[in-house]
Amino acid sequence: MTIKRKIFLFHFFSFFILISGFIWPYFFYWSFLLFSLFFVFFAYSLVYKLFSKKYYLYFVLAWSFLGGLFFYSSLLTIKFFVGVLLLLGILLSYYYFLELKRRWARGGDFSLGLFHVWVDFISLGSFFLISSFSYSLVYFLSIKNWPLFLLIVGALILTVGSNLFLLKTNKQRIFYFSAIILLTLSPLIFILFFLPFNYNVLGILITIIYYFALMFVKFYLNNSLTNKKIKYNLIFILMLLAILFLLVKWR
Repeated sequence: MTIKRKIFLFHFFSFFILISGFIWPYFFYWSFLLFSLFFVFFAYSLVYKLFSKKYYLYFVLAWSFLGGLFFYSSLLTIKFFVGVLLLLGILLSYYYFLELKRRWARGGDFSLGLFHVWVDFISLGSFFLISSFSYSLVYFLSIKNWPLFLLIVGALILTVGSNLFLLKTNKQRIFYFSAIILLTLSPLIFILFFLPFNYNVLGILITIIYYFALMFVKFYLNNSLTNKKIKYNLIFILMLLAILFLLVKWR
């Protein structure tokens, strides 16, 4: 069986495993556990045959994206939209894995091609889904802030690390700038728990800030950070934040 067919079959069965948790609500957590075990088995088989252990991070990123999507979908009330959202997520993950396979087939240089774009997209989606779901638990279930804060910080570490490790620079610089992003955004993540906004707005807000912080660091590490880029990116982020606050619904 070809690798491409294995990737397709994995995502085909993953969709039905995840959607079963919404068809039969009593099976909700069991379906995620089953999916996670299935994912671990599939990822291990690919890493064992194709990749070295250092690429486990990009499989964990895909798992966090699909897991975040699964739990975020539980916030939706119409099952049709749940199915559509899960199907879109599965399709994105499928093409992400195809690009991962393509990088391996072309010598294993993951800094080339479209893989960094897919990592940007999957990590951005993963961080938004996990952060929005975490903020929603305060809204719906009155769960304490600190375990949810740690969950969002964990997603932040994963997504920042998966992006920066694609850059051709030494690990010491990567750890240094990852720590800067973590220490900068962690207080903001915690403060947002106390703002009177909808959980989606909170998720979008911290995701916008996270994305632009990551972009500035990537520009700097690639020696392409200029005053012009700083100016236009700051104008863009201020415009996005202004639009967001104009359209925001207070909870």
